[in-house]
Amino acid sequence: MNEKNNKRTIFGWSMYDWAKSAYETTILGAVLPVYFVSVIVPEEGFEFRGNVYTGAEVWGFAIGSALFIFFLIMPTIGAIADMSGNRMRFFKIFAFGGAIFASTFYFANSGDVLFTLGIYFLAQLGATGSNVFYDSVLKDITTDDTIDSVSARGYALGYLGGGTDLILSFVIILLGPDMLGIDTALASKIAISKSGLWWLIFSVFSFSRMNIVETKSGKVSIANAYSRNLTTLKKIRKCCESPATLQYERLIVHSFSAPHMQYAPIHNLRSKMHSYILCGHVCMCACLHLRICVSSLVQYFYTNNPPRGG
Repeated sequence: MNEKNNKRTIFGWSMYDWAKSAYETTILGAVLPVYFVSVIVPEEGFEFRGNVYTGAEVWGFAIGSALFIFFLIMPTIGAIADMSGNRMRFFKIFAFGGAIFASTFYFANSGDVLFTLGIYFLAQLGATGSNVFYDSVLKDITTDDTIDSVSARGYALGYLGGGTDLILSFVIILLGPDMLGIDTALASKIAISKSGLWWLIFSVFSFSRMNIVETKSGKVSIANAYSRNLTTLKKIRKCCESPATLQYERLIVHSFSAPHMQYAPIHNLRSKMHSYILCGHVCMCACLHLRICVSSLVQYFYTNNPPRGG
C-alpha cells in the first residue's frame, strides 16, 4: 500500500514537471524549430525521393507524424504498464531515455536532417511516454481531497522550471556570441543540450523522492490492453454526457493545442539579425509561459485556500 499525501513523494512527483518542462519550453518551444529550419536544413532545402522540401515543411511533417504515431501507441503502452504493475519502471525508462536523447542534439550539425529527426522522435517519445505515467501515478499518491491541489502544484512548478530554463537559454543565446566568442548556432546547440541535461538531472532528483508501490492488475497482453482502452473510451463518452462535458472539451482542446509552441513562427538564423530574432522568439515564449505560470499559481493557492462564504 502507498502512503497517501506523503510530502516527500508529492514533492518528488511535482518536480518531474519542473524537469521535463525545460525540454518542452526551450527545446520544442523556442530554440529547436529555429535551429532546425535555419541550420540543420541547408539553404537549398532537403531532397527526398526527387522532391525538395523547405525546413519548415520537414519540421511540420515530423511533428505531425510523431503526434499521430504516439496517439496510436501510447494508450496501449500505458495499459500494458498498468496491468503489469510496472508503471514506475516505464516512467523512468521513458524519462531518462528522452532526456539523454534530448541532450544529444548538440551533435546535430548542418545537413544532419535525418539524424536530427531521429533524435527528435526518440526524445519526444520519451517526453510523451513519461507524461502518460506521470499523470497515471497521481491517484496513487493523493486522496480525493488533495488530488486537485497536488496537480496544480505540479502544473505550476512545470511552468516555473520551464521558464527558468528558458531565461538561461536566452542569456546563452544573447550573450554567448559576444562574451564567449561563439556564433549563434553554437550557442543554440549549447542551450538545447543544456535543457536536455536539466531534464535528466532533475529527473534523477525527482525519482529519488518518489516511493510508489505497485501491484499487477491483470494478464499482460496487447489484446487485453486494447480491451481496457475501449472500456476507458466508453467511460469517457458517458462522462461527456454529464454536466462536466465542458471539462472534457477543454481537455481535448488542450491535448491537441499543447504542441502549439512547436509551430511558433520560424525565422532564418542566417540573416544578419538572426540572434536578435531568435532572442525575440525566446522572449515571446517566456512571456507566454510567465502568464500561464501565474495563472497556475493562482489556481494552486485558490485550491488550498478557498474563499470563505459570507
